[in-house]
Amino acid sequence: RYFVGMSYKEAAVALGIALWAPWRSEKPADRPLVRLDVDLGEDAAFPTFNYGTSLAISPDGMRLVYVSGGRLFTRRLDQPTATELATQGAAQPFFSPDGKWIGFSARKGVNKISVEGGPVVRVGDIDGVFNGASWAEDGSIFVGDNSGKGLLQLPDAGGVARILVPNDRGVA
Repeated sequence: RYFVGMSYKEAAVALGIALWAPWRSEKPADRPLVRLDVDLGEDAAFPTFNYGTSLAISPDGMRLVYVSGGRLFTRRLDQPTATELATQGAAQPFFSPDGKWIGFSARKGVNKISVEGGPVVRVGDIDGVFNGASWAEDGSIFVGDNSGKGLLQLPDAGGVARILVPNDRGVA
């Protein structure tokens, strides 16, 4: 009915284009440069690390987490103040891909806590020197070990880290 006056070939081409249109690749939208100026208060004291960082921004860019005095603080950027999370000895925070969890190192291991607070969950032990981490979409956490093991992977459900890539010194 919609193809009245069209040949079968023209109708097939029109149908093909109509079905293809939602999946065609589009040029990613240009995003403007954003300048962030956040006052964390005069009590915030950032530790210095040889490796890693003491601050992370959530994947959606709406929340930050930082370490001050070995404790984690989180702040939504549309809120005026930060909230302390129940952590001690925390260092080098990072976000889960969905932004709902904050991972961090503490007590020779990798831990996580909800951005809303709650109990700390131990993900796994790192028998070495934590050198930053990245949380994959499948839930596994990749950890750099600066003591000689190399790149490690912790499973989604937690547990023992496995060596993915040994360090360049050949120590496993």
